[in-house]
Amino acid sequence: GAGGESLILKTPVERLAMIFGLILMGAAARADTAGEIDHLLQFIGRSDCTFIRNDDEYDGPAARAHIEKKYSYARPWIDSAEKFIEYAASQSSMTRRSYRVRCGAQEQASSDWLHAELERFRTAPGRPAAPDSDGEARD
Repeated sequence: GAGGESLILKTPVERLAMIFGLILMGAAARADTAGEIDHLLQFIGRSDCTFIRNDDEYDGPAARAHIEKKYSYARPWIDSAEKFIEYAASQSSMTRRSYRVRCGAQEQASSDWLHAELERFRTAPGRPAAPDSDGEARD
């Protein structure tokens, strides 16, 4: 029929297909998020930059270890790479002071540094296009 009638799932098979499709979309989104977080952790660990947490300086591997520990506690509340940055990699849980990253002479908030890397990773050539909010691949 016309209009909204086409959205009605009339048979059990149509309903199961829709449910299965939604489950697969959710699994794909979780896999994308896990891949992005893993990339950010590797990026931190391999970095030659200095990480500053509460005025103490750390190298990349030490910063990664600390952030991984925070991530393990915060994981139930993290459903995106952006929330990973916010909850595990941007500020001290104790003092609420922002983490900083110094690369050469340039110093910036770790959240800005990680958001820039996340954007670079998402738009890297050869990466499959992520689905848009309507489920269609972005061009």
